[in-house]
Amino acid sequence: MEGGSNMKRLLLFAFLLMSAAYVIGGGARVVDKTEYAQFAITDSGDSAVVIQFQPAFAIDSFPYHDSIQYTADTSLWDTVSYLSEVQTFILTPGVVDSSTNIACTVVFKGANKKGFNLNVGDAYITAAKICDTLVYAFNNTTTLKDSVLAQDSGNYVKLKSKYSEVTNDTNWGLIVKLVGGTGTLDTTRRSATIASVCDSMVAAINGMDSARFWTAANVGDTVYTLTSTDKGLMFWATNTDSTQDTTTLQDNVTSKSTRTDTLPLTISLVENDFRGSAVYGDIILQSVEADTAYGVGFSDSAWIWLLTGRPVDTGVVYTVIAKDSASALPCTLHVAKPHAAANDTIYHNFLKIAWAVSDTMTDTNMYIEYPISVDLEVTDGF
Repeated sequence: MEGGSNMKRLLLFAFLLMSAAYVIGGGARVVDKTEYAQFAITDSGDSAVVIQFQPAFAIDSFPYHDSIQYTADTSLWDTVSYLSEVQTFILTPGVVDSSTNIACTVVFKGANKKGFNLNVGDAYITAAKICDTLVYAFNNTTTLKDSVLAQDSGNYVKLKSKYSEVTNDTNWGLIVKLVGGTGTLDTTRRSATIASVCDSMVAAINGMDSARFWTAANVGDTVYTLTSTDKGLMFWATNTDSTQDTTTLQDNVTSKSTRTDTLPLTISLVENDFRGSAVYGDIILQSVEADTAYGVGFSDSAWIWLLTGRPVDTGVVYTVIAKDSASALPCTLHVAKPHAAANDTIYHNFLKIAWAVSDTMTDTNMYIEYPISVDLEVTDGF
């Protein structure tokens, strides 16, 4: 009985030695951990919408009107209007003598002329008195008072049209002559210009409550632009007064932020008596918590590669063992490579993970870490 017991002990001891030799000299290498793929999202490739407005012509006392539809906090239309100034003339009398006559003629469409002749006289040789008299004459001449309003500004007279250019079908002209005597009378015409329309529309747009979504700017006094404040903010603009042409200079462009990198695995395929030649397990590139404000975690494309590499004089040579991709996270690479004699030339010195993520978020700059779960077992094929 004692001899039998000793034999059993010897067999058990031999089995333990063989098991130890298997673990030390062969066996398996296991990796079970979570790494993090570091990903920086940038909007450097994004472009904001730019719409150009080009007034075809300037019209006095005309309501210029733009409508803008935006998709930020609301999908409603917002509108902006600007009523251009009426035509005005500034009459500035200089020094005149009592023998001077001032002839004022207003010319309407079809060369229809209306006016009066003012004799200055001894009592009206000062600029202030002349302005008083001219204002009275314009506002009390039957043929003028229905169309032109005169205003006394102390040392000059301001003449304003009572009707828009559209109503009159044209702007009226002013002819002023000094007849006899000496003196001067300067006249300056003021009316809407394309530059003033551009300036005023820019001011009106930038003063809107919704102006936080875009910025208007005058460009060369001939056109003005509307630019999205945020890259990725879609909006549309139309002109409803038929006096402006609209052109989209820059479409909204949403770029992709993409990064490819590698993660090392602390598994040596060649170590003592161990020669790794079979791999089984999973590598999972996890999603991150979705954020509707920035688009994080939505429709992120991903790729995973399991590589084996060996150093050479010029660097490292890699071979792809397995790969997979997904149009939306998570992306799972399942590896099932059994031992085969040919693996001795495929598996090199170590393993490495390569990953890539592509995200189409816009107007966003942030740093994200995607968890990568690694659960692999490498055996030597025994």
